[in-house]
Amino acid sequence: KMPRKVFKLERKVGLYKELEFPGALSIFNSLERVLRLPSVASKRYLTNKVDRCVTGLIAQQQCVGPLHTPLADVAQGIASSIGEQPIKGLVNTEAGARMTVAEAISNLVFAGISDLKDVKCSGNWMWAAKLPGEGAALFDACKAMCHLMSQLGIAVDGGKDSLSMAARVGKDTVKAPGTLVVSTYAPCPDVRKVVTPDLKAPSMGKSGVLLFVDLSHGGNRLGGSALAQVFNQLGQETPDINCADDLKNAFCGDTRAN
Repeated sequence: KMPRKVFKLERKVGLYKELEFPGALSIFNSLERVLRLPSVASKRYLTNKVDRCVTGLIAQQQCVGPLHTPLADVAQGIASSIGEQPIKGLVNTEAGARMTVAEAISNLVFAGISDLKDVKCSGNWMWAAKLPGEGAALFDACKAMCHLMSQLGIAVDGGKDSLSMAARVGKDTVKAPGTLVVSTYAPCPDVRKVVTPDLKAPSMGKSGVLLFVDLSHGGNRLGGSALAQVFNQLGQETPDINCADDLKNAFCGDTRAN
């Protein structure tokens, strides 16, 4: 009988600086920088170059509205979504894992799924787990993810890992940032019930309202944000899910409003 393998992990405490923005920074300049970030910018360069319905049985393509804008975040019949927050994870490993789950869940909200408890998840881990401090960080991220999912009533039922995300280049070691990607899927009872994020009111000559549901209760934490990233900074305090019930209630409330 082979003995159990024991891993001895040590946590490393990171030193991060507060965000510092230029004194003359304007909202327009900040927005312009953020909109150039690939993770935020239009995905038209990807969606417009492929045939998106060659397989048939496509209820919702990636493009919506009269201008064929690539804003659709869901599929139908079975709705799927992904979440990933590696930059936030550089500042706070646990918060990065929780925000990854939150992003994946929030991307399902307008798909008209049957129920939150029907959501199943796949977790893909990409981590340089053998390097000092990284194994412990992976453990902390996994624990944070599992705890939040248990509070939401969902769980991981599969996934994969890549735990050799580092390479030697001369005398230096280059490592990829620890990353968790959560993929979700859930059944849609009625594939006709979906809300797309293109604004409908202007095309009908009406005025509409956009609602901002603030789950941070005014926290306004910018660590690991797109704004910090375009200024080549990380920050000290990242957004986080402080109350799982807030996320759960917001999801269920938005689903009922659909």
